[in-house]
Amino acid sequence: MAANKEKQNLRYKKTAQRIDKKVRYDGFTPEEIKIIKTQKKFEQYEKEMNTFWTYAPRNENKGVAWERLSEDEMNLFEYINKQKEKALNQIVKYENKGFSIDKIMERFMKLNVKSVCY
Repeated sequence: MAANKEKQNLRYKKTAQRIDKKVRYDGFTPEEIKIIKTQKKFEQYEKEMNTFWTYAPRNENKGVAWERLSEDEMNLFEYINKQKEKALNQIVKYENKGFSIDKIMERFMKLNVKSVCY
């Protein structure tokens, strides 16, 4: 009994999409992989910090109304800020060791681009 071609093509398509979503680290050293992951964490914490600044309550002079923040919001701000600083310190250490973060990230982005027209 022959397999249904449409179902087979659908399975191939789903498999290709699943493989395409995976992050690839081909050709990177273990230390470069750590750099990439640290840089990604730093970018994520920056996004979270920007979201915090966007939604923080404001005074009349457009400054953050710190007294109107709840304890949980203050703890979240401190946590995000601490994690962002920790990631930044790790990035600076790697740069001091002689790694070029920009070149590593450029190679990583080229390897993991999801666009057809790159």
